[in-house]
Amino acid sequence: MLDGQYPDHTKLLLFFALFGLATLDATLEFLHTLDTTQDQATAALKTYTQLGCFIASQPQIQPSTNALVGIWILHWLCTCESGHSVEAHLLRARGILMARAMQTQWLDTPRAREERRLKGCDVVELEVKRRLWWMMVATDWVVAYSTGPQAGTYLFHPKHMCVHLPTNADDEHITPDGISHVQPTTEPTVVVGIIYRVGLTTLCRETVDALPSAIFEGLEPDYSIILSLDARWQEYLRGLPTFYQMDPESIRQSEKICAQRPDIAFQRTTANVATHTQLCRLHRPYHLKAFKNQKYLPSRQACVRSAQALLNLRRPINGERDSPPAQTPNTFRVAVPHLLMAALTLAADTFFNPTAPDADAREAKILTAYDIVENATEESCGFRLNNLRTLMSMLGNRQPAALPQPGSLIASSDGRGTPFERQTFDSILLRGIGQETLNERGPWNQNWPQLWSEFLVVAPGLDLKYWDILFDGPDGV
Repeated sequence: MLDGQYPDHTKLLLFFALFGLATLDATLEFLHTLDTTQDQATAALKTYTQLGCFIASQPQIQPSTNALVGIWILHWLCTCESGHSVEAHLLRARGILMARAMQTQWLDTPRAREERRLKGCDVVELEVKRRLWWMMVATDWVVAYSTGPQAGTYLFHPKHMCVHLPTNADDEHITPDGISHVQPTTEPTVVVGIIYRVGLTTLCRETVDALPSAIFEGLEPDYSIILSLDARWQEYLRGLPTFYQMDPESIRQSEKICAQRPDIAFQRTTANVATHTQLCRLHRPYHLKAFKNQKYLPSRQACVRSAQALLNLRRPINGERDSPPAQTPNTFRVAVPHLLMAALTLAADTFFNPTAPDADAREAKILTAYDIVENATEESCGFRLNNLRTLMSMLGNRQPAALPQPGSLIASSDGRGTPFERQTFDSILLRGIGQETLNERGPWNQNWPQLWSEFLVVAPGLDLKYWDILFDGPDGV
């Protein structure tokens, strides 16, 4: 640049993406050593991300491994900052198109392997391509098993690609000429998280294949299919290596590993958050039905068990001092919707079973979870937790004296519901989706105990379809 030459666009793209990633991962302690604040780091993150996104959209960016790395990092930055925004989806689509243009989907066909054997190849670039490909595939499959317009659909079919999983080896053992030391998948490396995430998202894809599409309303799978899928999810959970298990003994055994590799603690939390979220999602349609039909009791038990597990993970998500090493708040924004869904699940069970022995303990967990959720939404991130606002706006727009008696909110025989339902609940749903400003404060901050008491009166009378509406929010990825 000093000589009057234009910088390479791909290198600039990668430069801004890496600086953005470094800013995202900066802990509060590290920022303190730099004599800077979280607000300054957030502003820098936005600047790096915006510059990177601008460069990524330029025609000078040609398909290459470096360009693909930069684009996928930017996709992750946008997801952490603003959820599943249009910008994040566009970056994901651009990355997929670039990978296909590079024929990455045929990376390990017999012909490609034979060509590498005869002519040689750069093993570092080969492994980077494998990691990138499976990160894209895993994202596609997990998004397919989440709510939203993309639910039930995915882009990558396993029969339409031939790419080996990344080799479980640390970067220092990978050179352009080969790999000097390969670890079993029961041992931690820089890539083991990708390998187990592929296993999890493969279950997401298989679950999507096994269940009828959400667009065909009225279709319900045989309940034995749900139980069979549950068994496979439980098997995956049990098969996680010790350093990814959340029981106290496994955590104790993994202390040394986590001290050497802090990212393992982060991966352990996210792996368990994702698995229990998907278990909740699998059983959610049958959760409340169990109060009328004991056939669905396994689903109620599974929902409560996974919701409890998710809320028990709130400490590492929230980064409390006595929790395992936590990532920065930015990287856990993607976990906040999962926490909200767990709180709603446990709240629903508590409302329908208020005399349960652990009802008070559940209420405390739910309130704590909502506090964490609201604190996350206070930051200038792009996504809004519409279900939380819908839930609490319903209370904030009702006067305590005018609250209906339990049961009076049940839908009428004509299917249209009572006047309260049509004028208040539905209008809140329509108004609440994406209409708030980033800094708007909801009515739940005014008087938590009063709002909670009012909701305890209202909630048991809600028709099950309205619980479905509350649950039908973004699960996150």
